[in-house]
Amino acid sequence: MSLSRRLERIEAAMAPMTPVEIQAADEADAQDRFLDALLQCSPGPVCIATTIAGARTEWRGNLHTHEETLALMEGIGR
Repeated sequence: MSLSRRLERIEAAMAPMTPVEIQAADEADAQDRFLDALLQCSPGPVCIATTIAGARTEWRGNLHTHEETLALMEGIGR
């Protein structure tokens, strides 16, 4: 890994976490909103909290590059 790439990762890790709150009607709506939030917050650290019918889940991650975000979204199914 190049020095500039390492520095980018260090800067991203030091950035404040972007909080995102999602209120969804159902699982499909939640997934769409979650994936949209990933795109909006990339790159950088993010915390996405999703509430469906009163049940809350939280996902935390550090999206280093837009390419990593797209690979994560592909794995989720979009």
